Amino acid sequence: MKTQIGSKMKYTVSAIVLILACIFIFFLIKLNNQELKVINFPASYISYDSESDLSKSADIIVLGTPAEEFQSRKHQEVRHEDGSLADFYTLTDFKIEKFLKKPEIVHPNTINDDTITFTEPISIIDNNGERAIISLDGYQELEYGENYIVFLKDNGMGNYSVINMNEGKFNLQKDEISQLSSHGDKEASDRHSQIRREVLKRYINN
Repeated sequence: MKTQIGSKMKYTVSAIVLILACIFIFFLIKLNNQELKVINFPASYISYDSESDLSKSADIIVLGTPAEEFQSRKHQEVRHEDGSLADFYTLTDFKIEKFLKKPEIVHPNTINDDTITFTEPISIIDNNGERAIISLDGYQELEYGENYIVFLKDNGMGNYSVINMNEGKFNLQKDEISQLSSHGDKEASDRHSQIRREVLKRYINN
């Protein structure tokens, strides 16, 4: 009799644990998929208006695809002592298909087997108790499942960063000009489209 009661209790406890695990996973998925508020910060940076200038300035040019969904990447935020935001970025692991430009010596721990890690000028931060996406100059993150040519430069902090903001990464499947146009910057979207054509002509359609 005691054995039967003990077995029933074990099954009951196991069922409760399973239900709680399912609830946790459900809310985790919901949290990851929710629409986050986007905060854009203006930025001053060296811009390049042609593929040739961009290619000359880049330390690394790489063809590949992001290894993870954006919300699963390593989002960093640096705060001042008073709690105000000092810096932010995302560490992106990028699966390498091919290096189009690469220095003889690269920073250690940035390349691991077939993956390179670099920073994007965008992150997910705590904004007054709520998660929000924060971006420099309307930068759009590299989309998971898409193939890109990315232009990187030594950021002086032992790593590499995307240069030229949205004009430093180019989706091979589609022109992300619509995302730029949504910010109301027609000049930037036209420039992006032009440089993208030059990049594809040199590195893909040559």
